Amino acid sequence: MPRILSKLFNAAAKPVNTLLCLDETREFITASAGIQLSEKTMDVFRGYLTHEHTSATTRVLVLAELSERAKIEQNAFVLMEFLRVEGALFDELLQSPAAKVKKYACVFIGTLASHKSTRDTTFKLFGELCPQIAKQLRDQDSYVRDAALFALIKISISPDGVEAIMKAQALEPAANFLSSRRAEEREKACILLRNLSTQKSNISIICSLNLPMRLVFLTSDSNTAVCRNATLALWEICGSPEGARAVVEAKALPPVTKLLHSPDPLTRASACQVVGRLAMDKDTVAAVLELHPSQRLVNLINDTNTDVCRTSLFALSKIAQSLDGARAVADAHAPERTIAHLHSSDPEVCKLTCHIMAYLAKHLTTLPAVLAANPCTQLLVIVSETNFELRQNALAALGQISRWPDGAIAVVEAQVTVKAAELLYDPIPKFGQQRATS
Repeated sequence: MPRILSKLFNAAAKPVNTLLCLDETREFITASAGIQLSEKTMDVFRGYLTHEHTSATTRVLVLAELSERAKIEQNAFVLMEFLRVEGALFDELLQSPAAKVKKYACVFIGTLASHKSTRDTTFKLFGELCPQIAKQLRDQDSYVRDAALFALIKISISPDGVEAIMKAQALEPAANFLSSRRAEEREKACILLRNLSTQKSNISIICSLNLPMRLVFLTSDSNTAVCRNATLALWEICGSPEGARAVVEAKALPPVTKLLHSPDPLTRASACQVVGRLAMDKDTVAAVLELHPSQRLVNLINDTNTDVCRTSLFALSKIAQSLDGARAVADAHAPERTIAHLHSSDPEVCKLTCHIMAYLAKHLTTLPAVLAANPCTQLLVIVSETNFELRQNALAALGQISRWPDGAIAVVEAQVTVKAAELLYDPIPKFGQQRATS
């Protein structure tokens, strides 16, 4: 065949072969639906991704199918092995000129990174891909950017993943989405920042970029999910003294305390967590007390949402650790309002209530508020429970109450001393031994 005719033949055959490859891929996906992935089926998928006649449409079809399959944890092990062998292929896919190919490559990576059982190994596989994923944050296509943020969020669940993302210098481009016009991008940027803040060594970098102030701005966002996740990111940043100071300096407390009145229960709970964490730090507790949140927190302890109830008790227990805070909590009538929670079936709620009673009983000025609520009888009931941690917390509260003459009388009247003698012979060896030697 003359060379010119050969070229014409090849030019005509290429689109036909590309279409045949696409049809064959569709047929295989349909035929293999519901069948567990194996090395054999992965070899076929690999062929469709790498074949010389594979189009961007075919690759999208395969990646979308694999992303769907990756949702099933049992498939994730097979797909993880596939990625171990074909890491270079995914590096190539993330550099594709086709937006949808890059999008589904990111979705696949993120979906596979979602499984706890494969997470540690998965992060090692994707550590080298993080720089390419980070580049997609600057893509012109919003769907590619969304998918890249999704993948980075899933990777950032693990400490190894957080480290890989920071090494890929993804923090700054991700933070730019805090100013995005699209609520989805703002929300995902907040979630990613929260995950990156779990590693305390990153807090300095986050604060140096003035991100707490930008997150504070988003606590007033019109989108509820953005508002909630911005608050949660601030809560995570507050986990270190430097972060707590930066959050206060960013004037976060006024808008956050307003969120205690939010109609969204998860936002109310997030606001309680921020207030509680800031109250834990001696350098920021004064700023918390200036806004007088105790009364509102006391009102939230009977919230119909369990998370709100639990986090409001958490915040009150942290505020009560200082003398000024204890006075504020007592003035808000916390003991009489929280006493019912000593009967709670939720161990965490019961434990936090014991903490509040114990902290308020430490000070002579706030002890009367505790005694007025008459908690000793119910604390004695908790001491009889089999939950070791709860018993310890109830005994700690009774111990604080009994330090004062009026408190000692209340403890004796509740027959705590009789019960204490019985506990010296507690059937739980660890507990009985500890009480006998203390």
